[in-house]
Amino acid sequence: MPTGYISSVSEAPIGLGTGAPGEGLPGTGTPINPGGTSGPRGVEAVIEFNGLYMNVREWIDTYLITNIGGLDDADVRDSREVNPGYHGEQVFKGYYGGRTLTFAGKIYTKTLAKLRDMQMGLRAAFSDLDNEYPLIFRASDPTLDMQILCRKSQAIQMAEEQRTANHFERAFQVTVRASNPRFLSVITNRSNIIFSSASFNGIVFSPTNNGNFPSLPSIELTGPIGSGLTIQNESNGDWVSLTTAIPAGEKWIIDGLSRRMYRDSDGQNRFRYLDVNSDWMELLPYRNNIRVTATGLTSGTSQLSFLHHHTYM
Repeated sequence: MPTGYISSVSEAPIGLGTGAPGEGLPGTGTPINPGGTSGPRGVEAVIEFNGLYMNVREWIDTYLITNIGGLDDADVRDSREVNPGYHGEQVFKGYYGGRTLTFAGKIYTKTLAKLRDMQMGLRAAFSDLDNEYPLIFRASDPTLDMQILCRKSQAIQMAEEQRTANHFERAFQVTVRASNPRFLSVITNRSNIIFSSASFNGIVFSPTNNGNFPSLPSIELTGPIGSGLTIQNESNGDWVSLTTAIPAGEKWIIDGLSRRMYRDSDGQNRFRYLDVNSDWMELLPYRNNIRVTATGLTSGTSQLSFLHHHTYM
């Protein structure tokens, strides 16, 4: 065959974003979980917010979601400056901002009274403008449910218009905003160690983050634990260290999501006892190795727990 008609490319690596010639791949779906393991889900999912369930297609009276915006990506904060007197520009570190999600659909009921109930239920679920609530996308497997914290950011749009003869419908649109753009697994993954000696130096956990974006764990430390405790993720070099001892009977928490360090019993701030060079530890997608170096431990009492969510962007 003459050259110039077919452009050959090298074989693509095996992964989520690849295909195959001559056949359609089944993806990560299984007979038990036909939707696959990737997410978040979209219009096929049952969606829960503040006690309200949408897209439950088994119900006669229901909220049907037909369009979702904002699942594709979060806002991006990009910073750069031009090179004076020369081509190009200087690029600085980029960050994700928040995420805006819009849900368009319709209320479907058989009676007018039920329509009014469901209109009020929709407004009530999104009425709080001060607090963020979990917006949950339900999968066929609870371990694959994903959530994002958000609150209403614009007025609900729902015109009073009736065009059907034998049932009642109202089109609506809800817009919410998430300050944290990450989607998190609903189920919390927990690893725990109860120390059996006065000192320790070794790998304690190898937690797996099944998402596509670094996870921010919560670290629980139960005293007594001596000054100088160091926790390091050997997979990316992140580490945290304490400059003081944790007394017996106290639990201190280093919470990566809220960027706080506090005492569990009363919420008192303990951030001043964190080494100033410490990182807010992240867990990379897939496997991580967590090393702990500690002294001043009491066998059977001193503990360390690692809690994290699979994280998706």
